[in-house]
Amino acid sequence: RCTMIVLLLPCGIDATADWAYAVAKGKRTYIVGNPRAGERSPVHRKANGWFADERQFMAFLRSRTAGSVGKRYLPTEQEAEEFLEGKGDSHN
Repeated sequence: RCTMIVLLLPCGIDATADWAYAVAKGKRTYIVGNPRAGERSPVHRKANGWFADERQFMAFLRSRTAGSVGKRYLPTEQEAEEFLEGKGDSHN
């Protein structure tokens, strides 16, 4: 039932397989980060967007409504910074 899925790289093959399944189901798919050397997959080319890091992806999400995720559900800039620095609660 998801409308999008994000693959955080580097990651293991299980996460990539789940992400690839979402690609096959026609979901919006995004990649954040870069694969380890030699682990780039042809399916990565199917991503709707590829972002260098979490901050870039969060800026993208804040700039638009992504599917059924409304802006009111997105963290504030301060909450995002605290989470990325390991100070915040990811369940807020």
